[in-house]
Amino acid sequence: SGYACEKCGFLTSQVIDNCPYCKDKADKVDYIVDLAIQRSLEQGAEIEVISGNEQFEKTGSIGAILRY
Repeated sequence: SGYACEKCGFLTSQVIDNCPYCKDKADKVDYIVDLAIQRSLEQGAEIEVISGNEQFEKTGSIGAILRY
């Protein structure tokens, strides 16, 4: 679960009341990972599922490699 800002699209797994960017209300969602995947695909990202990696699981089981 996590929080999503409908106004600017900010997503987080942290508990927040308002978006730190646009200050609009952040809504609690039970499907934050699915939402993050959907938004990533909409932006042309490539998704890779990793399992069985203990170190990756300790860091929250989600990550990104960013290129600009």
